[in-house]
Amino acid sequence: FDSERKLMSSVRQFEDRQELAMKGAPDSVLAISKHLYLGGTAVPMTDEHRDTITAVYEEFSKQALRVLAIAYRPLEPDGRDYVMEEVEKDVVFLGLVGMIDPPRDGVKEAIAECHDSGIRTFIMTGDHAITAQAIGMEIGLSAGEGPSPVYTGKELKELSDEDLTKAMRENKSLIFSRVDPEDKLRIVELLEGCGEVVAVTGDGVNDAPALKKADIGVAMGRIGTDVAKEASELVLLDDSFPTLVHAVREGRTIYNNLRKTVLASLTTNGAELFVVLLGLAAVAMRDWAIPILAIQILAIDLLAEIMPLTFLSYDPPPDDVMKRPPRDMGDHIVNKWTGLEVTLLGLLIGVLSFANYALFMQRSGTIFTVEAADPVLYARATTIAYLTIAFCQFSNILSRRYEYGTIVSRNLFSNRILLFSILGSIALILAAIYTPIVRRFLQFDPPGIVDWIYVVGAGLVYLVCFEIMKIFKRLRRRGSAA
Repeated sequence: FDSERKLMSSVRQFEDRQELAMKGAPDSVLAISKHLYLGGTAVPMTDEHRDTITAVYEEFSKQALRVLAIAYRPLEPDGRDYVMEEVEKDVVFLGLVGMIDPPRDGVKEAIAECHDSGIRTFIMTGDHAITAQAIGMEIGLSAGEGPSPVYTGKELKELSDEDLTKAMRENKSLIFSRVDPEDKLRIVELLEGCGEVVAVTGDGVNDAPALKKADIGVAMGRIGTDVAKEASELVLLDDSFPTLVHAVREGRTIYNNLRKTVLASLTTNGAELFVVLLGLAAVAMRDWAIPILAIQILAIDLLAEIMPLTFLSYDPPPDDVMKRPPRDMGDHIVNKWTGLEVTLLGLLIGVLSFANYALFMQRSGTIFTVEAADPVLYARATTIAYLTIAFCQFSNILSRRYEYGTIVSRNLFSNRILLFSILGSIALILAAIYTPIVRRFLQFDPPGIVDWIYVVGAGLVYLVCFEIMKIFKRLRRRGSAA
């Protein structure tokens, strides 16, 4: 069988005679049929016969049946007719076979989810146009907007690239029937030329060029050929389209969590930078001692960040993750808006940390200078600066979970392992501060009750500021949508 002939033949031995047995697409078999097996004998094929067969074929196709035609031809015993180009002609048409191949469970729901996600689905098939359109209606390919437009392989070859590109841009769904490997490859190339991210599913050798060219080639694991699998980036072990949609959901979830983790980490890194810069400015202008030590900055990463940032990536997907349009490929995690957001929030944490350091000096009635500083009080002041950054980071991680939504919601406890990791990090910090040997190594000194109030207050101030920023983000998003 090949996609050009759209039929397959084999030579069979029946007692003392040999015959050619043929099956294939009805229109291909009809085109080379000279006789019709009718009433137990072969009679000449007439136009009326062809019209009747075609009508039955189209009726089967409207019922979403896959239709095969079968035929035979007696062969000469000397083998001189056994050349394919010569033997596949003047056959006796036997009949049609209609086979039902219903969509698998979950396909219709998966297609609907694709519509909600802004993912357009095209069908490229070797089936007849009527069959393909009936299947498209059955699985909801057009999202209830009537039958999807169908282009046959012959029509595709007559369309210019500009006209085909226009059709693909204007329609949410299309069906391409009776297409060959060159047609599939052309469709993929034109879609990619429009800036689309293209995923192609396939199982046969004929699908390999399109699978290789697509951004994401997806081969069938059970029925797929080795050539198709080698040309693909993904292999579906269960050959199920809904599995591919689930993979899209997982991919969006992974990207969202990666984005949150990167931005949360960059915010704290910015805070550490800003508190050091503010300290250096204070050293230059007021001769103050530096507000936080290098080893304490390392302790922020070791004690306060590792576990919460790790388990932030365990966040479940938001309810609307599959109702959002695909993200712009040119939109990076760190862009103009997120860069500005990270800078402002990092500056806010840095300012809060430096402010708590300066306020402690005011409460204690002493100024820590480069030349002279009470070692116990100075250690407590740097501890307060450290704790301010750490607790602001906890607020930052919790609020980062929702880009637009408030932290106060029923989803607050949806990632319990993250909440436990924050409690664990707090326990590690307390152990480091109140364990003498660790405290001396990190140059900490236990803060008093008032000091803790200032630390927790700074974390709450940061959280309120972050939530206010989300309000402006929601307003900007609504304005963009309008």
